[in-house]
Amino acid sequence: MTEGTLVMSAEEDPRLRRSGLLAGLAFFLLVTSVFLAWWVVTGRTADSNGSLASVYPLLPDENVHHWAQVLTVVLLGVLVAWLFVRLASRARVHEPGAWHRDLGAHVSLGVATLASGMLWPVELPFWGGRTYLLDNATGEQVTVVANPGLGWWVAVVAILLLGWAWWLSRPRADPVG
Repeated sequence: MTEGTLVMSAEEDPRLRRSGLLAGLAFFLLVTSVFLAWWVVTGRTADSNGSLASVYPLLPDENVHHWAQVLTVVLLGVLVAWLFVRLASRARVHEPGAWHRDLGAHVSLGVATLASGMLWPVELPFWGGRTYLLDNATGEQVTVVANPGLGWWVAVVAILLLGWAWWLSRPRADPVG
């Protein structure tokens, strides 16, 4: 077999083609998540709900630890850049074994990126809230709730897609003939 034949057979493998499509979609979602809020703080009273803060990865905010936000941006930047290079080089076609290995590393880096987002808050937890009584317990209750924002959830979906692409790209056992 010549090397040209190997490239053609790898190109025709539908599992590798699907893993490339899933990784491309994950790349698009990861880039999109940078422009969406990763952490949202809302205030609730008996009469109303209101947003107190929406924190984005690229915009500094006094409600988050700056070092944790920078760590998340650096991890996300490395993940996006590395994934872009692997997609642009068509690694799924030319090096299926390395493609599978790199997708596993992308998933691990993505999980670390998502976990680093939980280090952001200064006072409130990343996921939870606190209830306060106004006017020395004679006023109404105010509940401040912090939740992951849309950007964080979009990144979760992207990491799940990368995991699915990794699963599809695993080497197949040769059938015994």
